[in-house]
Amino acid sequence: MSPNFVAEMLERGARAYASYAAARLFDTASRPPVGPAGFLDWQDQLTQMVHDLAAAVRVGEPTVFASQVSWLRGAFEARSVPTGALVGALEALGAALDEELPEPAKPTAAPFLRAGLEAARRAGAGERPALSPDTPEGRLGLEYLARLLGGDRRGARDVALSAFDRGTPIRSLYLRTLVPALEEIGRMWHVGEASVAEEHFATDTTQGVMAILCSRATPAPANGKSVIVAAAPGNTHDIAVRVAADLFELDGWRSICVGADVPSADLASACAAFSPDLIALSAMMPGQLRTTAEAIGAIHAMPDQRARTLVGGRAFASSPDLWRRVGADAYAPTVEEACGVGRRLVGLASE
Repeated sequence: MSPNFVAEMLERGARAYASYAAARLFDTASRPPVGPAGFLDWQDQLTQMVHDLAAAVRVGEPTVFASQVSWLRGAFEARSVPTGALVGALEALGAALDEELPEPAKPTAAPFLRAGLEAARRAGAGERPALSPDTPEGRLGLEYLARLLGGDRRGARDVALSAFDRGTPIRSLYLRTLVPALEEIGRMWHVGEASVAEEHFATDTTQGVMAILCSRATPAPANGKSVIVAAAPGNTHDIAVRVAADLFELDGWRSICVGADVPSADLASACAAFSPDLIALSAMMPGQLRTTAEAIGAIHAMPDQRARTLVGGRAFASSPDLWRRVGADAYAPTVEEACGVGRRLVGLASE
């Protein structure tokens, strides 16, 4: 049975498979399992696991599922939830799929489930803080972060703008101060040290700071190339997209940022309207690998389409070849590398 067919089966039946797994988890436990608060919460968690499993099966890469399980393990550990709870949930999911999947589909799904179980049982190194007090940029980032965590929008803005006025290059401010501060907020949310509200405030404040900085900076001379920068369909995180769009603009590109969660058809329409040389797409979660592939397919299907496609984001980090499997022309491991990779794709000399 083809991986695409099995992935489709998993996606369409995700809620039902999760219900069977949650029921099994509660039926076999001597007491209610720790972790998510109750049956419905475990059902929701398991539903997402099935979707992540389907995404991995679709691209034929077990490390996609294993990476997501490792991320989940980190969140559980930070909240003092025993690793056994995650292992038990995956075992229950495996048993449910063994009972409910058609026989021809089981060999396709099995190695992906094994990879997930191995990741759940394997001790992780934990996420390292994104900012260090050992460098001037790190200290500036920590000062900026402290203002964000204190709800001090004006103070955070003053930290960044004062550094710019003192001669700190805007690229350094973006990549060594603002982005690491947001990465640290994201890490804190993952381990339960910051709330969604705090993360949203930090993102909103930083977008405002970026707008001021970009308006004050002097871009490189126009290089004659244009880029559309977007978050893939389903990706509601647009801060990395905005950072990339600004860096492309500062590098001399005509940079067109179309934001978060852009439908495939609208991305294709944007190509027709703006005739870009490059499309840069960001994906965060495993399920967005499929939507990224669909978006690239829609772009390539446009008449006279000439744009090259560049992808990036956490969804691609678990395997070096995932970008090829979604039909992209290249992959940028970090937002810092996006301009250089983009330059090479469109025939500009890399800096």
